[in-house]
Amino acid sequence: MALSIKYKAGAPLAAIAAITLALAVLASYSLIKLQSINDELASRFREIEEVREIEAHISRLIYPHQKYVAEFDKNAKAEADQSMAELTRSLNELNGMRVVNSEESELLGYVQDALPDIRKISGEIFSLPPGQSAHGILLLNSLSKKHLAPIGEKLGQWHAMEVNEVEELSAYSESSLKAFKLQAFLLLIALAAILAFSIWYHARTLTRPIMSITKATSELAAGNLKHRIDITSSDEIGLMAKNIQHMAHSLDKIYSDLEQEASTDPVTGLANRRLLSSVFIKETSRAKRHGETIAVVMLDIDHFKQVNDTYGHAIGDEVLKHIAGICKRMLREHDYCFRYGGEEFVLLIAANRSAELPQIVERLRKQIADTPWDKGTDRIAATASFGVSRYLNDGERLEQLLDAADSALYQAKRRGRNCIVAFGPDIPTTTAPDSVPTTTKAPA
Repeated sequence: MALSIKYKAGAPLAAIAAITLALAVLASYSLIKLQSINDELASRFREIEEVREIEAHISRLIYPHQKYVAEFDKNAKAEADQSMAELTRSLNELNGMRVVNSEESELLGYVQDALPDIRKISGEIFSLPPGQSAHGILLLNSLSKKHLAPIGEKLGQWHAMEVNEVEELSAYSESSLKAFKLQAFLLLIALAAILAFSIWYHARTLTRPIMSITKATSELAAGNLKHRIDITSSDEIGLMAKNIQHMAHSLDKIYSDLEQEASTDPVTGLANRRLLSSVFIKETSRAKRHGETIAVVMLDIDHFKQVNDTYGHAIGDEVLKHIAGICKRMLREHDYCFRYGGEEFVLLIAANRSAELPQIVERLRKQIADTPWDKGTDRIAATASFGVSRYLNDGERLEQLLDAADSALYQAKRRGRNCIVAFGPDIPTTTAPDSVPTTTKAPA
């Protein structure tokens, strides 16, 4: 089954649309994916910053306590309270971040669980009266070794873990970007290939056939009905081309039939005088190439009016057919017989030598005279008179030769009919007794 032109035209476009859609989906998906990775990276960087701040707060927390134990500076407690408040705030912010995992939650819990003990030891240190430096040093060692140092170590581990996760996310982001570039590149190559194929395919299935049909319709409009449309496809365009070709063939046949009818005598089937001029030009050209001459012979059936008056026009037409049949049988290749009008016929006879002309015409005259029209018991004998003119001897144009042959025919009628008269002196004149059509009964 032939593929419809709408599918031929739509399939490449659908493929282009599908690949374009795939590119859009891929770009959107990759963009969302990269945005998600970037958001997670940003959160990780914030966590790292928060962890650094917590580490900084833990590191600074020991100094106001040392200052108090060493100097019993009353301002040291305010500094310690401020550091403790900032540490608590950082821990709360870190705990509220969405990317905190189980390990991070465990670490946060460890730090937050240690805060009450840190506050307790801090309170004991700042409650020491002056002169209790030794006890304050013991409390400082307990605060540092039992709480601040382990917390700092765990925060360091957490920081290292966050850095690793950031590196993994960065590597994943880079690999995702490379994958997107590769996939987009492959899709663009496929899109370019399908686009090139679509251009070629549309040119093959649409553009060139339409141009061919356009050219063909222009040729047909100009009258060239034999122009062929070179389209072999079975789709709608191919069917349209076949229909146009069929219409052109039908029109050509109609015109040929009309031309044939217009140039053919309906009674005798001979060519009529409409074709005489074109055949004369063709045959004189051929005669010149072959060194031949052309004779124009005008034939008139003797007393044909009496046939029509006596037997009717239907029988008259039969006699005309009979004479036409004799002429066609007697003529050779490159000889032509035309019905000129009424009972007159014009013959174009090619002859290699001038001596052939009287023999040819005489045989035709004798055949007509010796062959009556015979149908059933009715027999009508008829004769014909001939006027002959020759190309170049008596003229070059057809009108001149027809006038010369007509003049010779007139002389043949005056000399008694059933004879041949040449317009010039080269062809001898033969005569026969005047003859009137007669009706006889065929022997039983």
